[in-house]
Amino acid sequence: MLLFSKKDIAVSICVPVYGTEMLLDRCFNSVAAQNFSGFELVVVDDCSNGTDEKGRNCSKIVKDFKKSVKFPVTYIKHQENKGIAESRKTAIYASKGKYLIFLDSDDTLKENAVEILYKAITENNCSVVQGIAQVFGDDLTEDEKSIVDKKVNCLFEGELKGSEFIAGFLENSNHSGFLWAKIYERETILNAISHIPPIYCILAEDFLIYFWVCYEASKNGGKYLGIKQPVYNYWMQNGITRKQKIEDLDRWEKTCSVASAFTALFTEFEEINERGEKLELNEAQHKEVKRLCRAFLANNIKALRSKVIPELQQQAYQILCEFWGEDFVKDVEKLVDAKEARGM
Repeated sequence: MLLFSKKDIAVSICVPVYGTEMLLDRCFNSVAAQNFSGFELVVVDDCSNGTDEKGRNCSKIVKDFKKSVKFPVTYIKHQENKGIAESRKTAIYASKGKYLIFLDSDDTLKENAVEILYKAITENNCSVVQGIAQVFGDDLTEDEKSIVDKKVNCLFEGELKGSEFIAGFLENSNHSGFLWAKIYERETILNAISHIPPIYCILAEDFLIYFWVCYEASKNGGKYLGIKQPVYNYWMQNGITRKQKIEDLDRWEKTCSVASAFTALFTEFEEINERGEKLELNEAQHKEVKRLCRAFLANNIKALRSKVIPELQQQAYQILCEFWGEDFVKDVEKLVDAKEARGM
């Protein structure tokens, strides 16, 4: 077994886990297959209660995996389920590398992904480098796969410097807000999550964290680089956003937790102003954040109508209003109704 010190670790691969034990071997094996030396794996078990086909829980899977590899593996278990936003933050704080890669536990890294991303970010002195993700999904039609592919591989080929970084993300929509298929300078990530209070959030945590990444990088003269090289495999079989009917309120609350991301975002906007600091957003960018907030709520409303089973509709609507605010829900409902009436 090789011994590593902190200075040997250049890249930390951060993996949050909740209910994906059946897929962990596939995920971890893609990390073990990397030909890059000087990385670590940081696994955060968000109080998951699943097991794999051998009956192993997350802790046992990680323990077995550690025996077969020579790079450092850190395992952290939350004593209660905190949601993916907090799991990502736990992994970030525990990481030792100068650079971070986020890997969702139901996805995999492409061969040579770490080497490709590390080379790009160090040679070009960037805050963030984005690569290409390949989309997999056995139950996706070709049209669905094409739509997903276009969304996840929204990538600006080349550099965005300083204020171009956040303008590209918010105003021009020229690169995606997904955290994965990217590598980050650790300092930029730490500055980003300093804006985020403890929150329970299952959805839109990518947008929340990446918004602050763009914000901090732009404010501090950072740089984005997009490269047309495949680095990530995005598997669509799982996830709370898929087509299945919602038959329990716990799952519905997780769906509505997207509101927490925007509550945290707008609260921080107010606190920045109260501290006498300048919020480094122009009018168009602020307007786009508000538009995205309405869009996420509209998706919740559509999910309520199309996915929640009839006997839970009334309670689910109350939960929706608790998360988003009744007046805001009613305003966005009118927009959704108007678009549906126009056949949009």
